[in-house]
Amino acid sequence: MSFRIVIPSQRHDRGYSVHATVLIAAVILIGLGVASFVQAQEGQEGQESHESQEKAVKRSPWMVDLGVAVLANPTFQGSANYDVGPVPYFDVRYFDKKGVKFFANIPRGFGAYLHRAGGDDGPQSGIFVSLAPGFSNRDTGIEGLRTFGLAAEARIGWEVTTKSLVFVASASQALGTGHGGFYVDASAAWRKGFGRGSFFSIGPTVRFGDTTYLDNLYGINEDEALRSGLSAQDTSAGLESVGVQGVLSLPLGGRWRWTNVFRFSELAADPRNSPIVESTSQVFFMSALSRVF
Repeated sequence: MSFRIVIPSQRHDRGYSVHATVLIAAVILIGLGVASFVQAQEGQEGQESHESQEKAVKRSPWMVDLGVAVLANPTFQGSANYDVGPVPYFDVRYFDKKGVKFFANIPRGFGAYLHRAGGDDGPQSGIFVSLAPGFSNRDTGIEGLRTFGLAAEARIGWEVTTKSLVFVASASQALGTGHGGFYVDASAAWRKGFGRGSFFSIGPTVRFGDTTYLDNLYGINEDEALRSGLSAQDTSAGLESVGVQGVLSLPLGGRWRWTNVFRFSELAADPRNSPIVESTSQVFFMSALSRVF
């Protein structure tokens, strides 16, 4: 499967073609090689990343991770083209005796945990709220169709964490911006630490949207059909996509870390049949170099 990744300023004209899956695989393989080299130089096995964070909390309640990332995201939902460019990367957390209390990062946004339970050697659970960016947009470049950019979203979520599994469910509502709708995400991931502070996770994801969310992204009303020449499309609440998501995070020596996030999803139901959809397979990828302060 190939995807045409397009520099933002050239989105509607020239670009360069690569295989997105090859790109992701290459970055991950290179990262594994770098991590192996660094760990061989340092010469010892260490703790998993969450254990290192717990030690850091004993010194300071704050963890600040800052850097720069390269982000590849579909030009719009259902696009065969991808916008690629640098973005700031940050992950700020405040810890108390129960763990993370406040956080600020992408994609979870700025938020706090309202309730936390469990801990020590058993499962942990928590309820969080946040104000977060929504990356779903509609900028098809097709004349006659409504367009909108990214949304600011209010979000509430619930997560359960065990030693090797993480389950997360969240509900997001746009605050009068972007898609204007409501959607629910659910995911499960198997997480494994290895080497000195490295870890990876992988697992399934699913998203459901209400009628406003899905119709604004994929629907075409009668007026738009007349203006654009496309067939009208009614889109109702239901399943938007199913997919798989993975994370690979590697220490590079000192306080530096290389974090890679990828997500592959397949559009389903009404979104899959929308006339604006160029590709039912969608890829998100981020590679970040950061330093803990």
